[in-house]
Amino acid sequence: MGPATGAPRRVHLRWLWAILGLALALRLAAFAHVARSPEGWRTDDGVYYHLLARNLQQGQFRICFDGLEEELPFVRNLREGKYLFSIVVRDQPTNYWSPGYPAFVALIYTVFGPRPGLAALAGVILGTASCALLWRIMRRLASPGAALLGAGLLALHPVAAARSPLLEAETLGLFLLLAALDRALAWREAQRGMTLKHALLLGVLFAALFYVRSTFALLPLAWGIALLVTAPRRAALPVVTALAVMVLALLPWGWRNQQSLGRFMILETRGAGVFYGEVLHKLRLPYARLEGETELERWGESRERLAALLASDYSLLPRLAAEHLRSGILPFVKRSPLLLPLDLLLAAGIGWGFFLLRGRWREWLPAGLFLLFYSGSVLLLIKGNEARFRLPAECLAGAFLAVAVHHLWNQLPRAKSHIPYPLSGLTP
Repeated sequence: MGPATGAPRRVHLRWLWAILGLALALRLAAFAHVARSPEGWRTDDGVYYHLLARNLQQGQFRICFDGLEEELPFVRNLREGKYLFSIVVRDQPTNYWSPGYPAFVALIYTVFGPRPGLAALAGVILGTASCALLWRIMRRLASPGAALLGAGLLALHPVAAARSPLLEAETLGLFLLLAALDRALAWREAQRGMTLKHALLLGVLFAALFYVRSTFALLPLAWGIALLVTAPRRAALPVVTALAVMVLALLPWGWRNQQSLGRFMILETRGAGVFYGEVLHKLRLPYARLEGETELERWGESRERLAALLASDYSLLPRLAAEHLRSGILPFVKRSPLLLPLDLLLAAGIGWGFFLLRGRWREWLPAGLFLLFYSGSVLLLIKGNEARFRLPAECLAGAFLAVAVHHLWNQLPRAKSHIPYPLSGLTP
């Protein structure tokens, strides 16, 4: 099993177009279903992303309903209270959400008008394009057949297909994550290696990824570690350059928060609040209302309470991790007696896929480290029970599972040739 080199064969391109057509059809079906629902595309966090995008058009990153009441007749409860969550305060500048996806939606609204359907259609296109990016990545790492199978698994992924038309950051974040991995791998394999220009562009891509999903900042960390481990002499300058460009691109947002909130910060305030809420909710601990009058005060209060809570009982984090592990890898077989065997089988297949590509470990190390860091932090401790947060990990893990499945499929004819025929001459 070796990576494909040169232009892809015509038969592989035909299969790829078939997979992309299937991915597009499934996501358009989800688009049509959501369009017929009473709430439309603005469900869950989509309500807030729509409001943030509309307010961004007015030059403010905040949750404000002034002049938008007719657009959101189904969220009356949001307008009645001063606080939306434990931290977010209405009509005040906010840093609860990363600004990347609201800015993306605001750009669409500015060009085409406030039409959430067009932003949802952009999610459909990005979700389909993600399958092509995953194919490109795995074609460089494994065989063309394994790459097609990995892209097919993402095309059929129920969460990826169903949530692509929603106004949520996950689809755009996954696209940027795969784009960064694809470019990092392609430029690493270039004849001249990763040049300074490549490092600059990769830094911009890392910054865009951070602006959309700050948890994906684990990818630049994983990429930098992998490059320094595999090529320490040549990697220092590209790593420093890419990370420096990323940090410089994030400084304007930190300065905005300094001016609007009174504190220089590039990470969202939601991190501490969400983590605190997850610990209380999943471990069934009593909740006390936060008393701060501003978002920054409530953020600091949630941090202090979280630190005190974790310091009071060191068993809380292991218990929380165990709670998330019970959710399993498969989101649709909860409480099933088959859950543990299926999870173990999938984990073994993923590990086997990595083992089969051991000769290419330098190339897949950034993706492997990101998968390890993301699963061990975001999934194990914070949001492991929510399928949309598992999507990046399942996308990458599914690609390596496809390597194992493809290898097993190729071994079947060889195994069949070793089956002995009976003495009667009849075929078994």
